[in-house]
Amino acid sequence: MATKHFEFGYITSGDTPDDCSFDDVEFPHRTNITHSVSFSEDARWVNVLKQFAMFLDSTGYVGVRDAIDKYIDQKDAALYSLFNDEEDTTDEDTSNPGLSD
Repeated sequence: MATKHFEFGYITSGDTPDDCSFDDVEFPHRTNITHSVSFSEDARWVNVLKQFAMFLDSTGYVGVRDAIDKYIDQKDAALYSLFNDEEDTTDEDTSNPGLSD
């Protein structure tokens, strides 16, 4: 089975050491965050999306992963309710039990 590879990257660098110092707090002069993942070819897109959200969380966009998880849960719940609505048999005539299995 074929695999798909994804790599997300975030690189920053200050031109001079003074660019990285604010109010007695020194930030790194260079930051390199790389997140590599591999999935099977038939992986669900939500798995890739979750990995990307984890990458964003690691780069400082805190809360993205939680927001994506909530979004996916809502979409899955809506999809599940759609399938349940299609299977709704409340209008089925059950007056003669011999006709319904």
